[in-house]
Amino acid sequence: MKENNVLNHILLKIGVPDIVNSTKAVPGGTVVVAWDPPFEGSCPVIMYTVYYRKVAKNSKWQSVTVKGKTNSYTLQLKCREEYEVAVTSMSGYKESAFNESKIWNFKTQGGDVAYDKSCTDTYRTWPRHFWFKFSGRCAQLVNYMKV
Repeated sequence: MKENNVLNHILLKIGVPDIVNSTKAVPGGTVVVAWDPPFEGSCPVIMYTVYYRKVAKNSKWQSVTVKGKTNSYTLQLKCREEYEVAVTSMSGYKESAFNESKIWNFKTQGGDVAYDKSCTDTYRTWPRHFWFKFSGRCAQLVNYMKV
């Protein structure tokens, strides 16, 4: 009887996806989260849930669902922030246990592409040049000069 319980547990086990990302720093706010599907023999995956949050006091997990045939998802996050990401799978029965998921911790950085833009200061009439570093949606003021 005990063998049947173990066999049923194995057959009904919901596999946990394994995040393959391991880097501690991401160049900008565009972050591709990639994972390996659950082990062979687990229930077929209908969808995945990608959980993410800023590492800060009282920050809440946000989530997005992804079709089961997909093994990655692109998040658009703020630059120069620390985040945690986890992925669970959903079978026809239930979601895999969040506490069994690998949590990927990383920090988004600013950009590395220089950009020169002339504009008019809103309080004065003389033009200025501003230099920014861009990466995805993130911009960081590097320098400015009165022309």
